[in-house]
Amino acid sequence: DPVIQVIYRGNATPAYTMIGGGWAYNPDLKPMPYDLEKAKQKLVEAGYAKGITLPIGCQASAAYIQECEVYQAMYAKVGINLQIVPIPTEIFYVATQGYLAEPGVGPINWSFRPDPHFLLSILVHKDGSWNAGRHINAERDRLIEEATAIYDLAKAKPLYDKIQTIVGEEAIFIFTVRTYDYKPMSKKVKDMPLEPAKGERLRFVWLEK
Repeated sequence: DPVIQVIYRGNATPAYTMIGGGWAYNPDLKPMPYDLEKAKQKLVEAGYAKGITLPIGCQASAAYIQECEVYQAMYAKVGINLQIVPIPTEIFYVATQGYLAEPGVGPINWSFRPDPHFLLSILVHKDGSWNAGRHINAERDRLIEEATAIYDLAKAKPLYDKIQTIVGEEAIFIFTVRTYDYKPMSKKVKDMPLEPAKGERLRFVWLEK
């Protein structure tokens, strides 16, 4: 909620799972809801009763630093002191120089994909190009590979529910918010496609004068 109100001015909703829309989205899945007291308990169990200091890589711009400051305030309630490490935007996503190189963690975002397989395969499959921590779970990989071969959406959906539950419980990512996508339009702009994947395809767009 602090991220939604401070960063997005209310224009977002809480996120609990990796898939945020479409046929594979399940609003009832909340594998790891916010629980401040349990977080404190887990920190004690991990041997950090007096707290711990951890770095967080943030893109070096005002908006992203502000976002990291919100996380900093939230984590302080548990006993985790986040030290903000500014990283130039041009190298932020470079594995050998960016947020993974030294801090090892940082806030990132990705856009919606109509086919959930693409997102899951690149982010959490063992061979995924964005499986940043190289985290491996054989059961998770098996389910991803099985689900992508099922073309009956009703039969595939329970598998994607299970995959998202596993990912949520493992806390490979900590999901925060789903943002709204606004499209300001003009009647002068012609052949502008609106795609669910959010990516802009401007090849055939033209302006009427």
